[in-house]
Amino acid sequence: MTSDKTLGGAAIGLGVGGSHLAAYGQAPGMKAVAACDVNETLLARAKEEFGLAQVYSDYRRLLDDPEVHVVSICTPDHLHAEHALAALEAGKHVLVEKPMCVSVEEAEALVKKVRATGLKLGVGNVLRFWPQFVAARKLVADGRVGELFHVEGDYIHECRQVYARTPWRSDPRHPQCIVLGGAVHPLDLMRWVAGEVEEVFAYSNHKALPWFGLPDNYVSVLRFKSGVTGKCQVSTGVQLRPHQKLGLLAYGAQGSVWTDINEPQVYLYVADEVPHQNRYATIPVEPQAGKPIQGEIAQLAAAIRGEGEPMPDVVDGARTVAVCCAIIESAGTGQAVKVRTEF
Repeated sequence: MTSDKTLGGAAIGLGVGGSHLAAYGQAPGMKAVAACDVNETLLARAKEEFGLAQVYSDYRRLLDDPEVHVVSICTPDHLHAEHALAALEAGKHVLVEKPMCVSVEEAEALVKKVRATGLKLGVGNVLRFWPQFVAARKLVADGRVGELFHVEGDYIHECRQVYARTPWRSDPRHPQCIVLGGAVHPLDLMRWVAGEVEEVFAYSNHKALPWFGLPDNYVSVLRFKSGVTGKCQVSTGVQLRPHQKLGLLAYGAQGSVWTDINEPQVYLYVADEVPHQNRYATIPVEPQAGKPIQGEIAQLAAAIRGEGEPMPDVVDGARTVAVCCAIIESAGTGQAVKVRTEF
């Protein structure tokens, strides 16, 4: 594809898919051209709002559209692999919402398909574009806290209203696993900061949301290949305000850094850097309004034009899914589980 060709973007699924269409319309060298959903009202609304040339109720028809070059997969989690594989088979580049898929086998199939086709696939682990997490990772990578030895990430969310707005998540036929649907966020951040996870051990329980079809609370400990340790909790039945706590904490031999999705700043402490310092220094960042989906799409567009790779790419997505699946297996068996890292 030549660098001056306008890329036509489309979305399958008009929940978060509307945000993807808006981002396609704003990205240089791209435009929103089509959408697919089973809800005809949503389709009509999207066509008018985003000036779409076509809308479809069957995703296979959208994939046959020659004006579509890039497809966002914004369907329920258990459909991600099916739809992404079909898009790649049809010759489309793909941005798939997190999780990339729901099993290691699906992850392997996606990696193989991307390599076979030469197409680009990006994964919507959007926190990699959130300013405070970008800044926290840079502080660790720049050595400000010394040698890293422990990381923590949490996804604590009061999800009752979320389940009411998006009933597919609690559909008894395919309930959304909170590890794959929620912990995938901090686990991807932790991998981004500390490298690959080697082994996990996890516990779960099911006490806060008894009507939900799966455990609503997991806590896991992780061992990274580097020797760094980690901890991750995901819970969707908590009662708290603000309704969400999504944080990242990194401890190094010389200091520590932490931040949270609700905090437009990063907190840093470095031993002996400031005489008599007894609290974290506050480093402000640009507040993020809404999800930075445009950053994901700009990165994918650059990759399509030969400028690097998507972030995260298909292998990153596979490795994060593998950590999630190992946590689910460990909680179910009561045993430590090795994590697959080679794809």
